[in-house]
Amino acid sequence: MSGLSTHSVLAGRYRLTRRIAIGGMGEVWRAEDEQLHRVVAVKVLKTEFSSDPTFIDRFRAEARTTALLSHPGIARALDYGETADPDLPTAYLVMELVEGEPLSAVLVHGPLPVGRTLDIIEQAATAMHAAHEIGLVHRDIKPGNLIMTPEGRVKITDFGVARVAFSVPLTQHGMVVGTAQYFPPEQAAGGTVGPASDVYSLGVVAYECLAGHVPFNADNPLAVAMMQIRNPPPPLPPHVSGPVRAMVQRALAKDPAMRFATGAAFAAAVRDVRAGRYPPPPQPRMTPAGTHPAGSHPVRTATPAGQPMLPGTSGRRTLPGTSGRRTLPGTSGRHTLPGTSGRRTLPGASGRRSAALLGAAGLVVAATGATIAVVLLHGSGDGSTQTQRPGSPASSAVRSSGVRSSGVGATAPGHSEPAPTADGRQAVVDPERLIGRPVGDVVARLRSEHLRAQVTYVRSGAPAGSVTAVRLASGAPIERRTMLPWGTSVEVVAEPERGSTPHSAVGDAAKICWPRPSLTIGVRS
Repeated sequence: MSGLSTHSVLAGRYRLTRRIAIGGMGEVWRAEDEQLHRVVAVKVLKTEFSSDPTFIDRFRAEARTTALLSHPGIARALDYGETADPDLPTAYLVMELVEGEPLSAVLVHGPLPVGRTLDIIEQAATAMHAAHEIGLVHRDIKPGNLIMTPEGRVKITDFGVARVAFSVPLTQHGMVVGTAQYFPPEQAAGGTVGPASDVYSLGVVAYECLAGHVPFNADNPLAVAMMQIRNPPPPLPPHVSGPVRAMVQRALAKDPAMRFATGAAFAAAVRDVRAGRYPPPPQPRMTPAGTHPAGSHPVRTATPAGQPMLPGTSGRRTLPGTSGRRTLPGTSGRHTLPGTSGRRTLPGASGRRSAALLGAAGLVVAATGATIAVVLLHGSGDGSTQTQRPGSPASSAVRSSGVRSSGVGATAPGHSEPAPTADGRQAVVDPERLIGRPVGDVVARLRSEHLRAQVTYVRSGAPAGSVTAVRLASGAPIERRTMLPWGTSVEVVAEPERGSTPHSAVGDAAKICWPRPSLTIGVRS
């Protein structure tokens, strides 16, 4: 891509005239289509993306899907191509050139009036819904991707491109994907995204328009992502009316089910607010596993199937997926587990140690040296059910091994992999009690407590087959006695068996855990 300059011609057709922007994925150029005599925008990918076959395959498919979008509020995809230069392979996407300036440039001058903010949010939400209707999620809604035309129209850019960016394997050292200030909690946690994820990001934009700054900011993206998961947004300025506050607050709910379900619902709330009405209260969507709430749509995303979506908190020292409180007798009112509908609390969880919350997917820096990651995505296969009672031998064994379920009558799932529950059931994980134990025992214990186990083998000189670290699959650390919702992915780092190849070490660990393993093996370098 370094060979591109003014007057360069792509595919014998697109003459580059001016570079508009430089981003993490590549460069955007103003260009002339010499065949159709029109001005277009050409996004040229960086060489490392253009030379990655996996990325290119996904990018081609996404370009085709994005080309199906036809809405006045979305910049249209016009063409896609790849150059054949072996020394400088280049993939590019030709888009409608939108005259105007990004909302980010407008916000440099300070907050916007409430009326203008509502107009921008209504237009953007309506355009988002057009994409949601065909199963597309933007995943990077932010002021830089909202173009303000001279006529006062709002156009969303980079639909689809953002979604593909998140599906690139993070094999490059220090690679950061996305914009943490606009991450919804479930995206920051590495979970599944949907239309409500775009709603959250647009809610952050609304907050920024009204307050003149984003609700969460810090010196590094990981710290911002942690704030997205655990912190409530600061209050909006006093001049913002109650209905507008309520609308933004609902859009920024940590739990996706408590937000506006789609862009259309968000736009309808804007119209309610304009009329002086409060937006309708959220209706928790309690649906059977594998079904979709009424009015929702299955969404194509880059997140692996079965990756848990972790709903949000209300700023308390618990992980997402909680609401309401009840303290049972005998717990002295300490460390109440929200959202358990009368289930017992977890005594002894130190209030001085806030839970290590899920770090941002895409904010993980790959460690040096080759490691083998094995994702165990299956159940025990026996469909058995086990009930644990406080004080029982099984319950004591769980506590001594560093994992303890917070649900009464916890049962081993009969389906292929654990999933987050709607009632906030959680397990307490204490890494200090797990480190040094055999990797098979630790993985089996995590699995029995409805947590997903991902094993990474790293040679460190520890005893063969022993666990050397336990952390969240996103890379974030787990502090002592951290409460994790059922279905959370946990990475177990272990020492390979002496004299074994990486693949034989993987196989041995898998045999310990399950009789019929199904493995996904990847090499990190």
